[in-house]
Amino acid sequence: MALIPLNYLNSVVALGGPSQDGSMQYTATGFLYGHPTGLTGENRKPRYWLFLMTNRHAYDQQACL
Repeated sequence: MALIPLNYLNSVVALGGPSQDGSMQYTATGFLYGHPTGLTGENRKPRYWLFLMTNRHAYDQQACL
């Protein structure tokens, strides 16, 4: 399981990928949202479902394939 630093939850991310000429092309922005789902095992640390939130109309998944 990967651990994400808590301060990353207060960040905006750029979504994109390499264009045909090799340069980066960014197509949308988003942010991470952690929804609490309870506590883990013995150490009772919080557990979260993690979501990447975007404006769907601004993000074309095919553009990044």
